[in-house]
Amino acid sequence: MRVTVLSFTQFSILFVLGLIGTVAGAAPPAITIYGTTAASAAGTTYTAGTIASGSSVQFDDGTIISGSSPITINGLLQINQSAGSKLIISNTIAGSGTLSLINTNSGTLQLTGTGASNRLLPLNMTISTSNGRLMGPQASGTTTEIGIFQLGASGTGTLNVAGGFVTGSAWQIGVGSTGVGTVTVTGGTFGPFGALTVGGSSGGSGGTGTLTINGGVVGDNPQTPLNVEGFRFGVGQNSSGFATITNGTLGASATGNGGSFIGLAGTGSVGLNSGYLQAGHLTLGSGSTGRGTLSIASGSASTNILTIGGTGNGTLTITGGAMKSANGFLGQASSGTGTVTVSSGTWLVNGNGVGGEIFGVLRVGGTSGGTGSLTINSGGYVVVSSTFTTGSNGTFALNPGGTLQIGGQSGVYTSSTATGTASSVGSGTMGVLAGNLSFAGTLKFAQNNTSGTLASSTYAGNLSGSGDLVKTGTGLLTLSGSNSYTGGTTLTGGLLALGSANAIGTTGTLTFNGGGLQVTVSNTTDYSARFSDAANQQYRVDSNGFDITLANDLTSAGGSFTKLGSGTITLTGSNTFTSGSAAAGVLQGTATNLATSGTFGAASGAEVRFNQTAPNETWAGAMVGSGTFTKLGAGTLTLTGSGADINGTLIVSAGAVKGTTDSIRRNVVNNSQLTFDQTKSGTYTRNMTGTGNVLLLNSGTITWTVTNNFTGTTTVAGGRLIGTTFSIPGDVINNSAVEFSQTFTGTYAGDMSGSGLLTKTGNGTVTLTGSNSYQGGTFVNAGALIGDTGSLQGSIAVASGTLGFDQATSGTYSGLLLGTSTNSRFVKTGVGDLTLSGTNTNDGAWTVSGGRLIGTTSSLQGSITNNAAVTFDQATNGTYAGTMSGSGSLTKAGAGAVTLTGSSGYSGATTVAAGSLLVSGSLSNSAVFVNTGALLGGGGVIGQMVTLSGGTISPGTGAGIPGLFTIGGLSASAGGTTLLDIIGSGTGAGTAGIDYDKLLVTGSGGLGYGGTLTLSFANASDFADGTTFDLFGFTGSASGSL
Repeated sequence: MRVTVLSFTQFSILFVLGLIGTVAGAAPPAITIYGTTAASAAGTTYTAGTIASGSSVQFDDGTIISGSSPITINGLLQINQSAGSKLIISNTIAGSGTLSLINTNSGTLQLTGTGASNRLLPLNMTISTSNGRLMGPQASGTTTEIGIFQLGASGTGTLNVAGGFVTGSAWQIGVGSTGVGTVTVTGGTFGPFGALTVGGSSGGSGGTGTLTINGGVVGDNPQTPLNVEGFRFGVGQNSSGFATITNGTLGASATGNGGSFIGLAGTGSVGLNSGYLQAGHLTLGSGSTGRGTLSIASGSASTNILTIGGTGNGTLTITGGAMKSANGFLGQASSGTGTVTVSSGTWLVNGNGVGGEIFGVLRVGGTSGGTGSLTINSGGYVVVSSTFTTGSNGTFALNPGGTLQIGGQSGVYTSSTATGTASSVGSGTMGVLAGNLSFAGTLKFAQNNTSGTLASSTYAGNLSGSGDLVKTGTGLLTLSGSNSYTGGTTLTGGLLALGSANAIGTTGTLTFNGGGLQVTVSNTTDYSARFSDAANQQYRVDSNGFDITLANDLTSAGGSFTKLGSGTITLTGSNTFTSGSAAAGVLQGTATNLATSGTFGAASGAEVRFNQTAPNETWAGAMVGSGTFTKLGAGTLTLTGSGADINGTLIVSAGAVKGTTDSIRRNVVNNSQLTFDQTKSGTYTRNMTGTGNVLLLNSGTITWTVTNNFTGTTTVAGGRLIGTTFSIPGDVINNSAVEFSQTFTGTYAGDMSGSGLLTKTGNGTVTLTGSNSYQGGTFVNAGALIGDTGSLQGSIAVASGTLGFDQATSGTYSGLLLGTSTNSRFVKTGVGDLTLSGTNTNDGAWTVSGGRLIGTTSSLQGSITNNAAVTFDQATNGTYAGTMSGSGSLTKAGAGAVTLTGSSGYSGATTVAAGSLLVSGSLSNSAVFVNTGALLGGGGVIGQMVTLSGGTISPGTGAGIPGLFTIGGLSASAGGTTLLDIIGSGTGAGTAGIDYDKLLVTGSGGLGYGGTLTLSFANASDFADGTTFDLFGFTGSASGSL
């Protein structure tokens, strides 16, 4: 970089080498300025003491023009530096011409000339910029600008900023008493600097200063800050200052607390028509003679502490847009007068301004006797996050259509654009509203919870007027004054507590938009007649430990009701809610009083009571929540709603509750009557306890899946009840169908009666131990059903599974047993006798593991695994075609004959105690004993010894019917009889087993005979002499003698 210093000492003529021109005057010769270049300077003439150029001039980077004589510009001088280059002029500048920094290539012009009091003196001329940078001198070795630019020190000075940057330590516009300074900013940036004064300067008499912003930025841009601390502006320091913002930004440092003012000792006026204004602290009417006015028609203004009438007179008028401040003071000192009128737009006093103050205080009328006035007209909105007070000389008017909100708007001020709109984020807590208040507009109290706790505040003043009160925020506001306002009360958040008998006056509608009403010891009045019936009301009432009644009809379409706090609320009106809930305490009424078409909730620890006496009523709601619903009164409550959840408890204390598995889904403590009445299938998955009865109606199937512990009786009057031995407790009156669907082993100890059907499904085992009398029959489709002759009743069909009789004592089962498949199983256990007296059909099998199974050939069917004892007690003749195995014994009792046609291999003894046992099949492993008066016959095979203990053995199946009877051996005592029928064939013997009886002894026991042999000849006269009959035969090692 080449730096050339141009000296103006005793000379008043400047000649720039390379420019075509002439030197005029008789002064010393021209001075040559080396290192400069000229652009478009042809024909330029420099007269004595004057630089006048009609075209642009460009200098090399680092060029310095210096001298003791001023440079006078009476025409147009355009400086057009190249990109990155700087021209430094250290002379003072005089003249009435125009200095224009066009700098199409973004160069810099630095003015370092000094005048009185170290001020840069552009004086009575016009300076304009469209690009590049215009700056002041810098402190040695730093980039900090020093010195003061004065525009309009005397005469008229004009600065037009259309682009680029204009900086400096300070600017004073309209400084001298006759000075007029005008700044117009339409683009670029004017600032940042230490201070901007429009109209006067410190210590001066001041002239007239005007600042017009119609684009660009003056000061520090809050959206793209240049991070220069301490900038402040003043309008009307000791004379008249005017500023108008139509577009763009006037921004004092957001991070500094520098005091900006409008009207210090003079008159200042700022109009914000659009755009954005920002200040650290801002005072309107700062000094005792100051008159400051800020008018906001549009756009946004933001400051930390806003004082309106410090020791002078300040006025804030908001007709649109927004004002944002951390605090606000009207009439601060005793001589101060502050007036605020908000007719449209918003003033947010939210306790978190640009300077970091955290108060949120609006004081109308200072503590030292200042005068303050706040008026909120229609469309105006003033929000105070903490404390609103009026001093002794403070007045406040809230007119119809206006809104004052106390609390709830703390947060950091944000703006989305350079012109922006005021907004607030975060949540605050309500502070204090002091004094009585008469209002005609809307008074808002915003009280928010903080840190998870309920924040609360009390307003003890008296509220009067025709205005509306609104409670917002999630906290608690208590009104303890004697209030007489006649407007409505709207609750949009948190709680409004009735801290006095006249807390909400005597008239006006109560509107519920998310907030609640809380009664106190001072006021438990029923205000339900004032509750709004507009659509979608969210009625929320906190009984706060008291018992209250709300008697009016609540009929908001789409509305809801929420009971808050401890204590009891009783509803007695004909109400229609879309939903309802009890968050705490007790909410009670009838189905009409608690009417809803949606969900009705009871929170944990809360209770909803249906005090239903007469008549019976239907309730269409759905019970939700983990709390309790209680049915009181002798009437019946029918539940028809769907969507109920499975939490919480339903208590039936009196009367009856009727519903379905869709409407009854929670745990039930039933101490009276619970009825399931449904036509479709459903499942109840919760627990029933208590002493009451349960009734099932209609044709639906109901499944109980969990353990129930109620002690009352279950009546199945219709449909089907499916459960387990855990879910179906107590006695059952079964007049329809009951099914044990069980995958585990369990016992049903209740008594089951009625005309209904019992079914066992699932692969588990159900043992019936009660005294049952149901008559509808029993189906065993899977698993096992165990009982005895006292618990198993009616006809029983076993399709696939096991029916067990576990007899501790002897008993008779007279029902029908039906084994419908080969998978049908019947089991007899226990030491007692089981007598089957019915006529049974069995395609399956019996197992006898204990005691005796007694029956007839009609009742004992199928194969039998006999490991104990089986008795055919046969009064008439019959046939058993099954097979018998095992280690048990067989007894034939009764006068009738039993014919065994199957092949049996049981190993226990066979005793013919009475009547006849005819073996047409085989008994391969059983020894047979024939008692006195009994008969053993047949044409089959007995593989073991037959012992006649006074009884008779006779082959064949009846008298006169010969047979070939094979036995393992025969032992006949003196009382035993062998009866052989001999019929013969014509004159001959014929064939054994056909024409005459024959005993064939095949075992090693042989024949030991001491009894009587009786031969019965049917045709003896026909036999030829010498006819021989082979009546006894021996095979193997068998032998014997008569």
